[in-house]
Amino acid sequence: MISEQQEKNIVSLYKEQRYSIADIMRKTNVGSAQTIYKVLEKHGVRRQRRSKQIRKISVCLDEKTDEILRAIKPRNISDFVCNLIKKCAVV
Repeated sequence: MISEQQEKNIVSLYKEQRYSIADIMRKTNVGSAQTIYKVLEKHGVRRQRRSKQIRKISVCLDEKTDEILRAIKPRNISDFVCNLIKKCAVV
């Protein structure tokens, strides 16, 4: 049985999109990935799906952008950039 606080932490960490299920298990002292998924389902949290890659590009960062990216520490830089572009796009 896990506590209400553990459940809140699980949901919060998952929504940050910076941690794997294994990371969340370690940070919340939960021994099973299935428990993590059950908590997310209980709280109505939609599962994050990976997008299919269609093109790989190289990007150069200026110093300030690199500092920001290092401070944010996204778990997956490609997903992070794709999501930002989608949020900003006016097509």
